[in-house]
Amino acid sequence: MIPQVLRMLKWWVSALRFVDLYELTMAASYYAHQVFSTATFSLFIRDNHLTRNYFVVAGLEDALNELAGFHFSEQDIQYFKTTDLFSHDFISYLAQLRFSGDVRAMPEGTIFFTNEPVLEVTAPIIEAQLIETFMLNTIGFQTMVGVSADAPYVDVVYKMIRFKDRDVRKLSSGKITLAGEKQVFRKSDQNGRYLKDIIGLKDEAVLETEPLLEKVMEDGKLLRPNPSLQAVRDRFKKKFSQLDEKYKSIHNIVTYSVKLSRGLQELQERL
Repeated sequence: MIPQVLRMLKWWVSALRFVDLYELTMAASYYAHQVFSTATFSLFIRDNHLTRNYFVVAGLEDALNELAGFHFSEQDIQYFKTTDLFSHDFISYLAQLRFSGDVRAMPEGTIFFTNEPVLEVTAPIIEAQLIETFMLNTIGFQTMVGVSADAPYVDVVYKMIRFKDRDVRKLSSGKITLAGEKQVFRKSDQNGRYLKDIIGLKDEAVLETEPLLEKVMEDGKLLRPNPSLQAVRDRFKKKFSQLDEKYKSIHNIVTYSVKLSRGLQELQERL
């Protein structure tokens, strides 16, 4: 038993960084019940442990490049067969699985705040579920490091917000999520200085604001070439210059205004 556990741990450490055992088990359950409907997952930072006034999107390009080439290697498939955890049919399904979903995201280098969706993934539920750990590790970790090399713990989450054409939300204490596919609208003054953000519905119209999430992947294919590192740096410098000085402190917590649109608020109340 111990050698088998050690082999399993060794594989999990060296695998694609896409998955962990929980996600594979969930995917196997979906497969066993023939659940292949489309789901949307949202990645954001909860404000339960607010330790920073702002965050910076980082890791998006790495995530997109990996998703474009998403697959399980022959070594992965052979290992699955030795675990006795998954059915032959499910393993065969994994062998041909590729990411076929859509991704909407804030561009790398964008300033954002807690509770705002940085990225939303819409894909068949097995695909969307399997990439959870990868998304958290790639975008979540790089975003934290991008803000500060000694950044403390922040609650980065990747949660389902829509399934099978139905909006869903979680109501557990301290873990509430906002249902529905969303957009973040940023309102600035005449000099370009940020005034407030509004989290709204994806297709909602909010006058005199800039929508921050844009479609970057469709049907598993990248929609544009990766920006250069210099372009990302230039974007950050511009966005950072538009942030009021009081929010730039790493010592004093000053809460930036983030509100819900009427449409998004009404959706939460209906559920």
